[in-house]
Amino acid sequence: MEKMDEEQLLQSEGGVQAIIDHVAATLRRHFPDLAVLEDEPDEDAPEGVPATPYFLVLLDKVTHTQELGHRYFRQHNVLLQYVKSEAKNRDLHQMAEKLYDYMETISAGADQYKGSSMEHEVKEGVLHFSVEYSSYVVRQREPVPKMQQIEQEGYVHG
Repeated sequence: MEKMDEEQLLQSEGGVQAIIDHVAATLRRHFPDLAVLEDEPDEDAPEGVPATPYFLVLLDKVTHTQELGHRYFRQHNVLLQYVKSEAKNRDLHQMAEKLYDYMETISAGADQYKGSSMEHEVKEGVLHFSVEYSSYVVRQREPVPKMQQIEQEGYVHG
C-alpha cells in the first residue's frame, strides 16, 4: 500500500478477502470476456466448471507480523491460474507478460497495493502466476477508562 497516515489505515477496508476481491476486480477490468473465479470450481455443482479460458484467484499464503504497538505488517501471496483448453505454451507466456503489467498495482478505492515477487510457470498446460501484496493493518484497542477523581492526603512529620 502507498504510504498512508494511521487514520487512513484505520479506515482502510483491508483484510484477507479484500485482496482477493481487488485482484479479481482488476482481472475483470482487463479481461471482461473471461470468467474470474475466486474459489476452486466444483465439478459437481449445477453450473459445473466454466468454459475455458478462465482465471482462478487463490490466496496461497498470508503472513501477519506485529511491528510496533498495534500496527501489523501483512503479506498476501496470491496465486492466479489461467486455464485455457489446448493453449500453446507461447500463448500462456504471453498472458503472463500481460499479468506482470496488470498486477503490478491494484487499486481499491483510495488504496493502492503494489505487487512484488512476481513469477510464473506453466504446468500441464495451465499458467501459474504468483504475486505478493503487502499492507499495514492497525488494530484498534479498547479505550482504557481514565481515572475519575483521586483524593490524596499528606502529612508532614516534623
